[in-house]
Amino acid sequence: MSDDAGLVALLEQAIPELVRAAHVPGLSLAIARGDVVVWEAGFGYADIGARRPMTPETVFRSGSMAKVYTATAVMQLVETGLVELDGTVSDYVGFPVVNPLGERDVTVDDLLTHRSGLSSNVAHSTLRPPPPLAEHLRADFERGKNESYRGAVPKWSAPVGAAVQYSNSGMALLGLIVERSNPDGLTYGTYVGRHILEPLGMNSSCCPDGDFDDPAQVPADVHERIGTGYVGWGPLNVASPKIWFADFPAGLLLSIPREHIRLLLAFLNGGVYLGRRLLREDTVRSMLEPRAEISGVSGASMVALAWMRGDLGAATEWFGHGGAHMWGWRNEFRAYPNLDLAVVVATNRWDLARTSSLSPECDPTALIVQLAADHVASGGQSPARSWAWKRSYALGLNFAAANRCYLGMDESLSEAQLEAMAAQAFDGPVGFDRDGFRAALADTSDANFSVAGLDAFLDSDRCRLTRAELDAVWADAGGVGAFPFPVARPLRTLFESGRTR
Repeated sequence: MSDDAGLVALLEQAIPELVRAAHVPGLSLAIARGDVVVWEAGFGYADIGARRPMTPETVFRSGSMAKVYTATAVMQLVETGLVELDGTVSDYVGFPVVNPLGERDVTVDDLLTHRSGLSSNVAHSTLRPPPPLAEHLRADFERGKNESYRGAVPKWSAPVGAAVQYSNSGMALLGLIVERSNPDGLTYGTYVGRHILEPLGMNSSCCPDGDFDDPAQVPADVHERIGTGYVGWGPLNVASPKIWFADFPAGLLLSIPREHIRLLLAFLNGGVYLGRRLLREDTVRSMLEPRAEISGVSGASMVALAWMRGDLGAATEWFGHGGAHMWGWRNEFRAYPNLDLAVVVATNRWDLARTSSLSPECDPTALIVQLAADHVASGGQSPARSWAWKRSYALGLNFAAANRCYLGMDESLSEAQLEAMAAQAFDGPVGFDRDGFRAALADTSDANFSVAGLDAFLDSDRCRLTRAELDAVWADAGGVGAFPFPVARPLRTLFESGRTR
């Protein structure tokens, strides 16, 4: 089986289980190797009530993944000399953007790296189409208050350049800079459409200027294919009301996965997609260069110019961006330069029961992307096994660690004890595979049950699942966070200090 065929087989097996476990109505994705989309698919429903299936043609709301389009537009204007990275934001937008805590002016670079000192905000969400961008932003910065919690959160909460604070307001300012600086006087959305979407051949994608129901901005064919978004609590899914963003350059792109992935492919190829150049190669390098540490954003560890970076220095090093549209869409897209891999995953559910910001290990979109990357990084050599086997193997590892680490036992289970456990195992739709469970206990029978020892086991050929597979089956089993091997993260310091074995 080829690497690509094996990758598709793995995801065809895993995705229905993760969708089921996370109560996600529908999921669509595209995977590319080189310049070619090797697989696209839809799972579940784009609309539950109408029983409309999710397909590769279903249009999704990108949320914050639109930020990298905004950044690309800004950098196109930087290349032409119309915008400077160290230029003062106030000079470009036509009204004061002044950080009262800072010792210098806020620059374009500060906004691109989320280091302006602006507090994090929720894109000025609204139940009706927003006013024009310039009008909204002028009033917002004159008001000087964050919209969350009725202004209890300050608009500015750090000096300029002092900290990374993810800001939708900052990205909206960049959209206004695009609008005010382009030589043709185009609106932000029109500029992005003409200079990014059209060159990439993204005919089912559009970037409306605030109103995604405006037929003059969103073609009828695109509008009728937009999936229904759902807000979820456990197994309950409720159709979300329409929510617009006044900070729309931060997150209002409409697209489908096989088109959305083309921006990743252009950046993987030095700014070119199928002969069409968006940016110079040196500009692409500059945009992807890690600038500052960031936490809590789809597993990212660093922020570049709008792009997020993760796993730096590893085979699975990536650049990308997550995206969510309140209250109904959560998405992820990433490119892996060392693996010649790009992935886009979109889901039509926002889980409020797990808080508004899921950890990567609980988010099915991030899990699926990481599953793909780990499979390619490992050479795709892992044997094909059922999901029940994988789940039982992972839970066997968890049980072994619970006995040997948490309880401090030195003994291993006997065959009779294992058979007695298996005979009394009752599960739901996935089932229990005693061979998988037994294999985990056998594989760890002589393992070094320290944090370092078990971390080494997970990264060795002796462990029969990748870390991403372990995280995925742990989420399926109801676990929260990364697979706890040997124990959950809060207890790891006890092991690392040598006080527990």
